Amino acid sequence: MYNQEIKQRYLDDIDSSDQTKKIISTYFIKSEEVETILGKDISCFNLSEIIGYYKSLNTASVNYLATINSQLLNYTTWCQSNGIVIDNQNHYREVDKRIYEECINKYYVSKKYVSREDLFELINRSTVDIGDKFLLLALFEGICGNKYIELRNLYPKDFKKNVVKLYTGRSFEVSRELINLALESADEFTYRTSNGKKRSYDLRDKRCLKFTEIDLNEAKEVFSIIRRLERINKYEQTYFVGSKELKESGRIHLIKELMLKDNISAEECIKKYRDNRIKDQYGYISNVSLYCRTYEEMLK
Repeated sequence: MYNQEIKQRYLDDIDSSDQTKKIISTYFIKSEEVETILGKDISCFNLSEIIGYYKSLNTASVNYLATINSQLLNYTTWCQSNGIVIDNQNHYREVDKRIYEECINKYYVSKKYVSREDLFELINRSTVDIGDKFLLLALFEGICGNKYIELRNLYPKDFKKNVVKLYTGRSFEVSRELINLALESADEFTYRTSNGKKRSYDLRDKRCLKFTEIDLNEAKEVFSIIRRLERINKYEQTYFVGSKELKESGRIHLIKELMLKDNISAEECIKKYRDNRIKDQYGYISNVSLYCRTYEEMLK
């Protein structure tokens, strides 16, 4: 990393966990190329150089940039107290939400999310296993939970008419297509991969989402779900087959449906439904204007 001795002193000085220090170290490693080009430590960057660096990260996440900025702000404060900053100014304090939005890759943002129509096209065209089809649509419709706990504890009996009651206590309306896939998946005892291989599920497993190994613990079930999503992504060469991307895609779809039903703007729609319909299924949206600007293209 650039100015390694100084950055190592900082890491030694701060009162943070080893894991946090490792994360900060990765930020320093990422910034080395730009620091070398500019010939200065990242603590000495002015605002325009900070913006240029954030754009070079080519990320679709405002939160990722905000997290990096928070850590670099702390580092620069430490550098100021040690007389390292050239102009003795901490320009990371000048970075606001609009700058984050300016720096994200909007094209990549649009590629990370999928419409319901395109998801069904993927499901019907190429996804072979019924459990994989169910997994994709369940995530899209907001069923997940921490460590996929809602998916790992979902049974056919949890569906009543068009409402699902989840392990976490949440309940909301789901589509008939999802219910049908859930029931089919619960009745399936063979896992079929995209390359034609087959593996048997545990016959004792009555859940909607099954696993090919018997009596897996929580960590292994979570890993198995992640691997399934990775295999689909690799085979289909997509960006959006991840739990966060599918969930956000589903929330965007719901907002657009509600906008159309009420003939209102995205911002009006979110403010109207964020405490009930949107929150119940996908979680609360705290910053409405930021959300609308981040997903502006998708909400049209």
